[in-house]
Amino acid sequence: MTPKPPTAVSTRPRNLVPAIERAALVLGILREHPTGLGGAQIAGRTGLTKGMVHRLLAALGYFDYVRQEKATRHCRLGFKLVERGNGRRGQIDRRDDARPFLVGPAEDVAETVHLVVCDDTEALHVDKVNLHPKRSGLKPDHP
Repeated sequence: MTPKPPTAVSTRPRNLVPAIERAALVLGILREHPTGLGGAQIAGRTGLTKGMVHRLLAALGYFDYVRQEKATRHCRLGFKLVERGNGRRGQIDRRDDARPFLVGPAEDVAETVHLVVCDDTEALHVDKVNLHPKRSGLKPDHP
């Protein structure tokens, strides 16, 4: 099965590396299913063999691009993609989009508000709004 070309590329290059093409196809399918998919489901959606999908998932998992949920054995995108995507923060910054949703609660409660993305046992701190930087939740030891 030949995947659709990425939106930034109008024609399929003749020297495309098959393994990278397949890995991109798997990552694209997982992006569409944030709760994850099993290997057989991925194979069914991509047209790749189950063995090929298993090898791709193992390689992508080794580099933390994919993680497998212990309970369901479903695979989903890993935080390594977020880390790689953060390399473009200077060009595209979603924090600006989220900031109004942080400022309102910070004003309402007069406290610092944090935006954190949680994933299983990991958390990624994205942004914070502190409208009262001189205030602190800590009380001094002396009266």
